[in-house]
Amino acid sequence: LEAQIGSIQSLELIPDYSDGTTSFHKFTTWEGQASASAIIKLEVIPASAADAIAQAFAQNPTTVKIDAVQTKSIFTPISVESVEKIEDGVILVYAIATDESLLNIDQKHSARVKVNVGAANASSSYFSFRKYDAVFSLGTTDITLNSAKCTCQVNPVSDWTVYQWGVCYSTHQTPTLSDTRIIATSASVLNQEFTFTGLTEDTDYYYRPFVRYNNDFIYFGETTSFTTLSIIPHPTDYIENGTNLGKSIVIKMDDEYPGTYLHWAPVNCGFEATGEVSGQHDHRMGLLYQWGYGDSSLSYGSNAVAVYYDDEVSSWPSSEVITGTTTDKWNNDNGPCPTGWRLPTPEEYDILTSGLNGETGWVRNASYAGNSGYEGAEFFGKNTDKTAGKGVFFPAVGGRAAYNGIPVGFGDECSCWTSKPHANESIYSHYARFNENYIEFSHGFRALGYSVRCVKDAQ
Repeated sequence: LEAQIGSIQSLELIPDYSDGTTSFHKFTTWEGQASASAIIKLEVIPASAADAIAQAFAQNPTTVKIDAVQTKSIFTPISVESVEKIEDGVILVYAIATDESLLNIDQKHSARVKVNVGAANASSSYFSFRKYDAVFSLGTTDITLNSAKCTCQVNPVSDWTVYQWGVCYSTHQTPTLSDTRIIATSASVLNQEFTFTGLTEDTDYYYRPFVRYNNDFIYFGETTSFTTLSIIPHPTDYIENGTNLGKSIVIKMDDEYPGTYLHWAPVNCGFEATGEVSGQHDHRMGLLYQWGYGDSSLSYGSNAVAVYYDDEVSSWPSSEVITGTTTDKWNNDNGPCPTGWRLPTPEEYDILTSGLNGETGWVRNASYAGNSGYEGAEFFGKNTDKTAGKGVFFPAVGGRAAYNGIPVGFGDECSCWTSKPHANESIYSHYARFNENYIEFSHGFRALGYSVRCVKDAQ
């Protein structure tokens, strides 16, 4: 064997390209390795040495090496994975550059192949090569709630047949052929568009193009990601008087029109983080407002008051004072809410409290404003996730009586104003009331002191 190797006169490169450039294909994965790969076709003189080189490499892989010139004539070895005789006097050398920093995309480099078996050795003449992506994505387009498109391209390896190619995708970051695959309609068309369908909204997806050569070697391109669109708006900050009081609770309000969502404030209007927690002095439960408070456009607006449950009041405007018209709007339906927020309608409260199978939504030892131990009602609207703590919680702060402002119902109920005045009686407006035994939608004196929970229309 050594004698035969010793008779080698030279190794000559048979270029893959007319410009004398051999390609190193940049594959994300080549037989399990992240690397840039090349197939170098060499003619061996004499022809009988081709078998000997292949056999020698099988016994000792160090017999065949590739030295690549990096800078200042410094040789950096490129790993040789296999050597195969394909015909008399011709071998294929499968090479991997494990140090990709050596190879820049589309930049020409110089290299040579060296064979050393015992005392026998030979080297090819220097040849140039360049690295480029063997299969890659040209980008993702037309992303919707449940679909997307991508265009991918294959740069073929000389003398190899593209048996099959396509793209695989998944919700994990390294999709493989065991995940969902889309096969190119024609293996010979090396630039195609693929459509991902049946996707889940607001979800991160990852895809990699792949190419299978000769029904054997499989190569993957780089992983690309995209996120499907969402009809579910992301929670928004609820800010009162410059203080961020937390993220909104996003509630689905309609089954027929799935894009209908509403932001509900996480706390009652007038929240103040002072006083005790879960007691009558807990200002986190918000102010109790007379309907129309602070609205100068209403005849009684300047007379209406807003107080905490434990506030001392010297006088309380009664229903004889807090009366207007049947078409009044409380600050154009915004009530005391921050800019961009408004009072809910009775219909929105009705939807919010639906879907509880006849239950009242009453809970004990609930979390509210970052503290536990509260009693009150929690509702989820048409959201499918009804996990405790993910709904809109109303603490049982009670209210204030209409005629004298006496605190009533603390720990037993919560009552909230809506935006709707009574159609026939100017002293009334509509409210929603929750307690352990029932949910009530009715109307009451505007002079009552009730909570306000603000909402914001989802965009």
